[in-house]
Amino acid sequence: MAQGGSTYDLLIRGGKVFDGTGAPGVVADLAIEDGRVVAMGPNLPGNAKREVDATGSWVTPGFFDLHAHYDAEIEVKPGLEESVRHGVTHVIMGNCSLSVALGSEEELLNLFCRVESMPREVVERWLTGRISWNNVTEYYEHLEKIPMGPNVGSFLGHSNVRIAAMGYKRSLTVAKASAEEMQTMRNTVQEAMDAGYLGLSVDLLPWHRIEKGEFQGEPVPSQHAHISEYRALANIARKQGRVLQATPNGLDKKSVFRLMFMSAGWLRKALRVTVVSAMDV
Repeated sequence: MAQGGSTYDLLIRGGKVFDGTGAPGVVADLAIEDGRVVAMGPNLPGNAKREVDATGSWVTPGFFDLHAHYDAEIEVKPGLEESVRHGVTHVIMGNCSLSVALGSEEELLNLFCRVESMPREVVERWLTGRISWNNVTEYYEHLEKIPMGPNVGSFLGHSNVRIAAMGYKRSLTVAKASAEEMQTMRNTVQEAMDAGYLGLSVDLLPWHRIEKGEFQGEPVPSQHAHISEYRALANIARKQGRVLQATPNGLDKKSVFRLMFMSAGWLRKALRVTVVSAMDV
């Protein structure tokens, strides 16, 4: 650790420092070495290879964006500058049962465009000709090669898993998957957990619908699943110590209780669940 007149890698001077504990901010200097804060206090002695005057600014830990839909944009704008310039250092994608880990270009366009209210021509431009992966493992290997701005993690989208196992039409018209289809889904989710995905995302919100084609306006595949399907796939995340990300049905309060029951740890390992709850009802 650099001391006294030694040289740090970075000195941030005079900013109002918030340490992330909830304590009030204090004006102080921060010394950073090897990517870690090694000293903090007023008028720290020493110098640095790089020094930043943060007078009048806040100095904070990086922010986590736990619910982002950069899945398509990251293919063409991996820096995600709009988040980074606001202090976001970690971004989580693959929410609301949607990810680009599985699916054809047309299927992904129909899943993302209406749900995220993004112009089809824009998303089409981002995805066309860029899908070089064939499974969930290859998709994560692909992400490792992208020069991303923030750190990025992803859930595996349940709608995509359904389409891959059941076919597009059956995923949107059949609630109870066959035994073979269920086993395919289990294998895919297990493969994703082994590859390092954060968990599985499911969707119960009826406003999330298919954008175009024969099933235009139909709820996304995840919403068609029988609850036993949610339980079976969520149990894989449970056993792996991963997370279930869920968007409940804002018109059916019982959906929240169903998610609570799935997460409960009575006589079993508890399942970590993150629920989107900020919605007008």
